[in-house]
Amino acid sequence: MITIHKYNKKELGNSLSSASTIALLFALVIMLSTSYLASNWLPFVFAADKEFDIDVDIEKDPIKRGDTQDITVTVRNDDTGKRISDADVRLTVYPPDSDSTSATDDTDDDGKAEFKVKIDDGAETGEYDVKIRVSKDGYDTNTVNTSFDVIKKHHHDDDDDDRDGDGNGSAAASAASSGSSSAAAAASGNSAASSAASLSAAAAAAAAAASGGSSAAAAAVSN
Repeated sequence: MITIHKYNKKELGNSLSSASTIALLFALVIMLSTSYLASNWLPFVFAADKEFDIDVDIEKDPIKRGDTQDITVTVRNDDTGKRISDADVRLTVYPPDSDSTSATDDTDDDGKAEFKVKIDDGAETGEYDVKIRVSKDGYDTNTVNTSFDVIKKHHHDDDDDDRDGDGNGSAAASAASSGSSSAAAAASGNSAASSAASLSAAAAAAAAAASGGSSAAAAAVSN
């Protein structure tokens, strides 16, 4: 069975008019909603995508024990290059075998945060790792890593040096040198004594000859 519907043109026109009105109203609601979201929510969404450009300047590398290390952190907007003030900067220094040390500072109007790291006289030598963490509302938190080396203050400044051993060796060498001089002086003294004895014998022989006693002279020479 086939059913044929007969449309009334007037009724069809009224239906289309009502449908168009509803569609227009629906489109208007969508446009207003989109506009509201764009003006109130989208800025926050895009703000989270902003990134830091972080530059770290380490003044001395390597640095000697007992000196102070100056570290400057400069923070910029990665897209615009504009320096960012009031960003929170946390710096952590990790010695080779000791506990880490941390400090925080806010960037100034030039986007800079400055730190001074005192290296003790007895600090470990070797590579010190440095971690910098930068954060601010509206930006993604970012972390960068770098390092610097700590070296001995003097070439002989070493915890493992055996200074006593070196000192004793020098003293021993000095003593040996003095002993040789003394021995030489003693030998020279013996030679002088022998010469004196020979002169005494010669003098005795001359005296005996003067007295005419050949036997006495022979005895003096013999002596």
